[in-house]
Amino acid sequence: MLLVGGLVTGRFRGRRAPAVLGAALAATAFLVWALKWLANRGVDGVFYGFWQGERGIMFPSGHTAMAFAVCTVIGRVWPRARWPALLIAVGVAVSRVCLVHFLSDVVAGALLGSAVGWSAVDRAARTAFLSLEIGPGLARLTPNPDPGKPGPRG
Repeated sequence: MLLVGGLVTGRFRGRRAPAVLGAALAATAFLVWALKWLANRGVDGVFYGFWQGERGIMFPSGHTAMAFAVCTVIGRVWPRARWPALLIAVGVAVSRVCLVHFLSDVVAGALLGSAVGWSAVDRAARTAFLSLEIGPGLARLTPNPDPGKPGPRG
C-alpha cells in the first residue's frame, strides 16, 4: 500500500520514499538471487559454480544485503535516522556471521545492499522522481514540485 501511495501521490519525500525503498529491495533481492545461483557456495565454503549440480545458498548474505539496502535508502532520505538504521544493519550482519555465514558472505551482502540502495536514490533523483537538495551535511531528498520538469541535478 505504501509503495502504491508513493508512486501515485508524491507531494513530499515521505510518500515517494517507500517506492524508492521498494525498488531498492526488489533490485537487491534479484541480484542476491543471481549471485547465489552463479556462485553456488556450499556450507563447506567451496564455490561450486552454476554449472555443478549442488545448490549452495551461502554467498552473498541476503539478510545483510537487504538490511544495508534499507539502511542506505533511509540514511539518504531521512539523515537523522541514518545512525539507528546503520546500527540495525550492522546488528543483522553480526548475527549472520555468528549464526550461519562466512565473513566474506556478509561483507559481500553489505557492499551489494549499500550499492543498490545508493543507486536507487540516485536514480530517483536523476529521473526527477525525487530531487536531491544539497545542504550542510548530507544530501537529502526533497519533493519535486513539478514532476514534468527535471530537478536541480537534471
